[in-house]
This record gives sequence, C-alpha cells and structure tokens, in this order.
Amino acid sequence: MNNDLLSDYQNYCLKLKSIEDFTIRNQPRDPLNSLASKEKIAETIQRLQEKPDSYHIFLWKAFLTMQDRYIDRKWIDLEPLLQTEKLTLANSTLHGQHLDYYEYLVGEKAFVFPGNILHDVYLEFCVDKRDAPLGRPGNVLSVETGLIKEINQPYDDFMEKNLYPYDSALGLALRCKEVKETALKYPILKDIRISYDLIQNRQFHYYGFKIGISFIKSLNKRPYKNLSLSIQSGLGPFRNYYEQETYHIDVCKEFKPGDGLGELRFWGSAAGGE
Repeated sequence: MNNDLLSDYQNYCLKLKSIEDFTIRNQPRDPLNSLASKEKIAETIQRLQEKPDSYHIFLWKAFLTMQDRYIDRKWIDLEPLLQTEKLTLANSTLHGQHLDYYEYLVGEKAFVFPGNILHDVYLEFCVDKRDAPLGRPGNVLSVETGLIKEINQPYDDFMEKNLYPYDSALGLALRCKEVKETALKYPILKDIRISYDLIQNRQFHYYGFKIGISFIKSLNKRPYKNLSLSIQSGLGPFRNYYEQETYHIDVCKEFKPGDGLGELRFWGSAAGGE
C-alpha cells in the first residue's frame, strides 16, 4: 500500500466532510483574490503534476484542491476575478432551473501525458440558484476539474495509436461496446473529456471518473453524438445511499485507497445536428 496515498486520503476524508457538510465556511481560508489568478491556477496545475503517477492521481488531487479552494464561495465575488484574468469561458456553459454551470479553460495544453500527449485543463463551477433554506443561493456548490482533448480524427486511426493505457479509465471507455457501435455511424472521434467526481444515483454513491466522448459523422458535417460514461475508482469507496451518516468516520478507519478501477457504466447519449 502506498503510505503517501493513504496519508493523502485520510486528510482528504476530513476535508471532504467539511466540504459536504459546508462547515468549511467556518475554517480559515485564503482570500479569493489570491486564488483566482491565472498564475495561481497554473501554479497549482503544475504542482499537481510533480508526481505524475497517472492522470487518475492528478484528477483526484485536483478534485480535492479545487473543491477545498472554491466550495461555498460567493459566485458574485469569484466571477469578476475570473473575468479579470481573461480566462476563456467555454461555450458549454449551462443555465438550469436550479443550478448554473460555468466552464473555464484554465490551462491550454497544460497537462502532459506520457508520450507528450497534451490536454487542456478546465474548471467547471456549479452555482446554486435555489432559495434558502433548501439552497445556498449564489454559492458555489461544486467545482469540477477535468481534462479535454480535441481529436477530430477517425476513431479507428486514433485507437491504433494506443495513446491511453488499456487498463486506464480512458483506455477502457474508448474500447467499450457503446463507443465502438457509435463509431460505426459517426466515424470521427471529435473530443474526449474526463474528470474525477462524486457519481451517484438513488442506490449508490461512489467516487470515480466521469467521461464524455463526442463523435461527428465527418469533418465537414455537423451531425454529432455525445456519450456519457463513468468508472468507479479505487481512490474513493463505494457506499450505499443510506450510509452517509457514518461514511466519513468508517472510511478514515478502514478504507485503503489504490489506483484501481471498478465497474464501467454507460449513462446514455445525445445526438443532434441532422
């Protein structure tokens, strides 16, 4: 067992509890203007890559770092700082009934995979619009740190390069049945994205990797199909939906983290542009 990983995880458990319970607001925190600068974010990304065991570890550590930094901050205070830094606001920004999502490109070609494969790094802020007491209106509820790679190549040609280890999250997702079947009708692999996050439904919660894979029919035509998948990570435990009250205590006592992967789930797809 990796002792550094275990130590990181025990610290992670304690911080995660304060994040999920929103008791983090009562802890000393650095001022936002020292955390939202382009230089500070770039410095953080670089520091998280200093021990590049895998992109799994990078995303896991980035998840904790960014959540700890921005959770429960007022968006009205954070957004002007991000705009001042001229960070690129992505087109995928969504405005929902209860939540708003703002995605910023914070590092172009900032993450380097083995073989000098470059990926962009993004931050997506989820902002609460619900009224109190159920909501925390105007507060940042979560921060997603992820990697994006524009590909725009035939799927078969890209897969022949074997750029991602077969037993890694992207390696498994790109070879799954649903992706292969989609590539038969939409042969151009447009882009891929991956992040580490809490994945949940009414039966379970687990921490793992969210993966988005986008296809198009050709480089000159816009019909597209986007697939959503997830894969459980050994860096965080599986838990039953009803185990929340004792979850953090039990995990810190018994859970032994490792960079293994569990079940791959296909969540669905969306097509358009015909």
